[in-house]
Amino acid sequence: MTEAKAYPAAARFEDMNVKAVHTYETLALIIAGGLVVTSADGKISARMDLMRPLSDAFIFELWRAYRLGKQAEKEIAEAGVDMQSYFDRLKSLDGIRNVTEHYRDAKNPRQAAIHEHAEGAVALDETSLVVLGPEQVLRGDANLFDMYLVARETTAIFAAQR
Repeated sequence: MTEAKAYPAAARFEDMNVKAVHTYETLALIIAGGLVVTSADGKISARMDLMRPLSDAFIFELWRAYRLGKQAEKEIAEAGVDMQSYFDRLKSLDGIRNVTEHYRDAKNPRQAAIHEHAEGAVALDETSLVVLGPEQVLRGDANLFDMYLVARETTAIFAAQR
């Protein structure tokens, strides 16, 4: 039996950011009407039915990348990523992920908080999703589009090295 080859943390970090980018781009296509999903009987699925799970998936994929970045910051920085900027630009991610994942827990459920947004003059908590367009996807105190830009820029750093 041969031993599996080591999978460097920087490569895993890149993969997680790539997954987040693809998930957000799928969400943006649905929002813009560029991707229509139908059921077996040909009925068009409700777009919001797809937007919420895609926004959750985006948050969780990006959170996995963020967490790995914290664990292997030096290795990933050596690959050319400004990790301090990455962490600073994604500072809202932990709160959104934490409430999204744990607000229904039986023990110690996380409490959502109301956040106001200048975009669209709306207020919402971490469990809410307000979609004003592909570049205005609001959750908690964040616009997920801004987080998408971080992930996309990060994947471009790795792509430029090939």
